[in-house]
Amino acid sequence: MITRRSFLSAAAVGSIAVGYALRPGVPSAHADPNTVDPPSVAVLNKTRVPTQWGMALSGIATSFAAGGRQIALTFDACDGACDDALLDTLQRNGVPAVLMLNSRWIDRNPDRARQLAGNPLFEIGNHGTRHVPLSVTGRSVYGIAGPARPRRWSTRCGVTTSD
Repeated sequence: MITRRSFLSAAAVGSIAVGYALRPGVPSAHADPNTVDPPSVAVLNKTRVPTQWGMALSGIATSFAAGGRQIALTFDACDGACDDALLDTLQRNGVPAVLMLNSRWIDRNPDRARQLAGNPLFEIGNHGTRHVPLSVTGRSVYGIAGPARPRRWSTRCGVTTSD
């Protein structure tokens, strides 16, 4: 059996550990994709514009209250191969994680994506189509205008709006 120290060491080398907590009132990330109508989403969000940019944004949880020994794990499965040995270890040890997938990876691995999404240990996060922040290009997406390109940006940052 893998020791806790070995597991956490492997996780630290292969991932970025991030504190994560859901805020009350935040919509579920588990919407049925068959019920999402992109034109309707565009209409609902047409007037929204980004109001914040960077790594420290209001309303984004970056930590959580300690209640014993805790760690939150996120893993990307976007452009490269999926680390099945790591995922098997997480499942075998009952360790929850957030898996960030983009549409290219899902298109190449539909059966594996369905399997991961059906596992209650894993929460699936959306990394878009090309694994880039939509807000850095200045182009519109779903009819929502993008901001001017910032001077500095990181692929690990986010954009929020006033609401």
